[in-house]
Formats: sequence, C-alpha cells, structure tokens
Amino acid sequence: DPVNADLDPDRGHRRAVPMLADRVGTLSACGSACWATGFALTDVALVGSVGQVELVFTLLFSRFYLKETLKRSDVMGLVLVIAGVLPIVLEH
Repeated sequence: DPVNADLDPDRGHRRAVPMLADRVGTLSACGSACWATGFALTDVALVGSVGQVELVFTLLFSRFYLKETLKRSDVMGLVLVIAGVLPIVLEH
C-alpha cells in the first residue's frame, strides 16, 4: 500500500527523507534570515559580494566531501570569485 509505505519498518530509508528535508529547510530559513540581517545592517553591495563566497564553499564541499573532480573552469571561477571579493572585504 503506497499510502502506508512510510510506516513499514523494513523501509526505514523512507522516514529519513522527510527528516533530511526538515533539516535542509531549517538551514535554508536560517540562511535567509542571515541575508536579511546583513542587508539591514550594511551596504547591499557588500552583502551581495561577500555572499558569492558561497560558491567557494560549494566547490570545496563537492571536491572534498563528494570527491568530485574540479574542472579547470571551476578553479578559474573560484580564483575570480576570491579575487573579486577579497578587495571589497579588505576595504571595509
């Protein structure tokens, strides 16, 4: 019965998906709250620029946790993001 599939003890993985979704939703909400706080406290340009550091963490996560191979264009993009954000952060 597909409706009661989540109650089947032999299918414990089905219960893990909603729990993971709850955690992802909570972290997403926290991230949105941090963005809103940043926009309220300082310049929009600074918040938007520093927010691009998210790409750095995403690439590092994919490389070291997911064991993905980075392409040359990924590394070049990473360098460009860091080179663009660093002067903005150092100026403030």
